[in-house]
Amino acid sequence: MSQEARVLRRIDSADGKRYAELTARGGFYVFEEYAEDRDGEYVFMAPSHCSGLYATQAEAERDMIAQLSWIRDSGAS
Repeated sequence: MSQEARVLRRIDSADGKRYAELTARGGFYVFEEYAEDRDGEYVFMAPSHCSGLYATQAEAERDMIAQLSWIRDSGAS
């Protein structure tokens, strides 16, 4: 079985300052949130939340929406 990560879904915030990715990795599923950060004038996207492992994509998506309020509030589910 491949251990390579594969992004299944990406949701971008309306303001473009965050995004979340749902990823399949080695038979499990995870989601990660990235948020805009700054170092002086340099702006970049940095990891701000990483979930645990999920056995199914549906479980991971459910928790991603529940835990990341900006997704839930945007109706992007």
